[in-house]
Amino acid sequence: MGKPFNYHFDLKWTGFTGNENYLRSGLVTLENKTLEVSADAAFKGDKTKWNPEELLLISIASCHMLAYLHLCNVNKILVKSYTDSPKAIMMLEASGVGKFLEATLSPVVEVDPAHAEKAKELHHEAHRKCFIANSVNFPINVNII
Repeated sequence: MGKPFNYHFDLKWTGFTGNENYLRSGLVTLENKTLEVSADAAFKGDKTKWNPEELLLISIASCHMLAYLHLCNVNKILVKSYTDSPKAIMMLEASGVGKFLEATLSPVVEVDPAHAEKAKELHHEAHRKCFIANSVNFPINVNII
């Protein structure tokens, strides 16, 4: 068995209004870090705050990026820049149950041209090693540009 890592934070609902028209918002805290969260605006949330669906996509994309950067470092490939504009599709069924159908990453990476092919190949390994990608039950596509 492998080495366990434990994660935790505190979550506090901040949406009490004194009546049934509650706000769908909360505050995540851990030591000196805070994050305001809400439902998606489509579900009566606050569009100025991060919602769980966005946070899931952020987790997928940032996990891939960090795994990729690690592999480039191990392979002595200097990454000059890395950008991505990830997208995801969630389906809301008539019953009110939502489910992510897929996510797509489109990383654009700048490396020395001599390492371009190896750098492209490392995206596949990064995808296999991404902790989050290994934990979700929907496909994650990686469009290597």
